[in-house]
Amino acid sequence: MGGAFVSIRGLSLKLGDYLSQLINEPGKAPVLAYGLELIIGESVKLLILILSAYLMGLLTPMLFFLSTAVPLRVLTGGQHCSSSFRCLITTLIFFSLLVFLSESLIGIISGNYLLLFALISSVIFVIIIEYFGPGYSINYKEHSGALTRKVKKHTYISITLWLLVLLIFMYLVNDLKLQSLFITSSSFGVLWQGFLVTPPGHLFIRAVDNGLLLAKVK
Repeated sequence: MGGAFVSIRGLSLKLGDYLSQLINEPGKAPVLAYGLELIIGESVKLLILILSAYLMGLLTPMLFFLSTAVPLRVLTGGQHCSSSFRCLITTLIFFSLLVFLSESLIGIISGNYLLLFALISSVIFVIIIEYFGPGYSINYKEHSGALTRKVKKHTYISITLWLLVLLIFMYLVNDLKLQSLFITSSSFGVLWQGFLVTPPGHLFIRAVDNGLLLAKVK
């Protein structure tokens, strides 16, 4: 399976070279190849993640989880594994565990406690971003004051919009099970991304990455 990601890299290099020749700017080949590798690689990972969730009967909560985890990841950055395949394995394992946990909480957290859980999750996330965000990523290798303020502003707006969506969802959807699933799954997406931005989150992902590397997962 890891070979598939090597193939994606090779394909991206070829496409990047072709596109750079097409636009008559050969110097941009590495940049184009890198962008294509990100787009293709992340699309493949997302497809595998959704397919795996479907096979495990966790498709709906996984989609709810991704609705917050993915956009907040793009906004706030955080630690990554050192290879695409190890990143896929790590994502698959921990996303599935959190989604399974959110489904197991149906009936345990209900009513107003659902909104309280979402509110607490958002407050925790905002505090984390205020102190630690944005996390290191390809987009944020250097944190200028202006960039940090911009990222934080967009993050806080996103969290506010998410809370508004939750309220609208609860008003429009009468299915209590679906309400619980949406709020707990998306809240776990918020908390997970918050964790990845923190120093303990960085250490955790590095430890998992090193463990997979020792297990010869390329």
